Amino acid sequence: MIVFKFPGNAKQNYIKRLIGLPNETLWIRHGDIYARGEQDGEAGGEAGGGRFHIVRKPPHKLSAMLQVVDDTRYRPAELTQVGWPSRWQDWSASGAPTWRHRSDGQGFETDAPADGPAWLRYRHLVPRIEDWEDVADGRVPRRLADGQLQGQLITDYYAYNDSVEGYRYAKAIGMHWVGDLAVYAEGLDVQGDQGAVLLDLVEGGVHYTCRIDVGTGEAVLSIADGQRSFRGQDGAEFPHPRAATQLRGPGKYDLRFSNCDDQLLLWVNGRQAEFDGPTTYEPDGNVKPQWSPQDAGDLEPAGLGAEGVAVQVNSLQVLRDVYYVASSYLTEENGRIPAEDDYEDLLYNGSRVDYVTGVFSDPKSWATTGLFDARRENVRFRLGPDEFFPLGDNSRPLSAATC
Repeated sequence: MIVFKFPGNAKQNYIKRLIGLPNETLWIRHGDIYARGEQDGEAGGEAGGGRFHIVRKPPHKLSAMLQVVDDTRYRPAELTQVGWPSRWQDWSASGAPTWRHRSDGQGFETDAPADGPAWLRYRHLVPRIEDWEDVADGRVPRRLADGQLQGQLITDYYAYNDSVEGYRYAKAIGMHWVGDLAVYAEGLDVQGDQGAVLLDLVEGGVHYTCRIDVGTGEAVLSIADGQRSFRGQDGAEFPHPRAATQLRGPGKYDLRFSNCDDQLLLWVNGRQAEFDGPTTYEPDGNVKPQWSPQDAGDLEPAGLGAEGVAVQVNSLQVLRDVYYVASSYLTEENGRIPAEDDYEDLLYNGSRVDYVTGVFSDPKSWATTGLFDARRENVRFRLGPDEFFPLGDNSRPLSAATC
């Protein structure tokens, strides 16, 4: 964090997060920060062909910066009374559900049969302003009554940007899909000494999974069920990193699992697990949300599973990483246009906001929409010898400044 004087008013302090250092070129892409410095061939300039690398936050900073998306401890009673479904359910299960709500309404429990994992999965069932209006008038929300409620993508929503004034409200609900997520299981009560606990995060239709053996405490990571490998800085591939954890036998544990900045991290009882290989990876090209009737993919981006062991969990949280918007001011020098979103070549009819939010809640359109291909790819900033580049964590309004 840095504090500096706002160039337009020397009496006003700005507090921002330092992103870029002198002589670096920064690339803001799909919410993440990439950098290229002299060690990457930056001395050759933009034509030098140096390789950009994603800027990963250290684990302790990532933990501090994660934004809460959902917390089962805080479920509005008004929604429960009208039958608004829980965001955590056996959405993908066939037949009788294997997970059930605990009597306190916050936690969940399962007996977890041994013939396969029992999954509790998250869907982002966000009430809209019209849903709250129905509830306030004593009506069941129309989307719920009509069977239109299926969930949507998680966005870069910030509570302190919220508003109920028409267009401002629509912008505040989030205009960008955030795929960098974390799941936190607090008070996971393991009731046996055999079986496994599983954590799963989905991004771009790819499952990033952690399996913890209850008998040994060993955690094993996998990408796409082992079909893809992790990759270290030296390019070496590693299919299944393993780590010893404190989760061993019956007891209560706190688990947090994150997939942010193209890296998987695991904490057990607040202690970061040390794996025997890299937990970083390189995604394939332009990562876009995926859905199919066989695999809900990014419609169910977080999951807690149990296999062969009964477990209870006190509460669950879904968290997201900070999303930096790739936009810039109009100047005579760079010719860029001002923008409050991350879309450059989006073709649409009518309201851009309505189109974007409509796609987010229509998983059948994800395979054909041009929305995710229209995200900006060319927002780069070349810093000079004495220039620094800070960004704010609030993505609306535009919060970039150079000094």
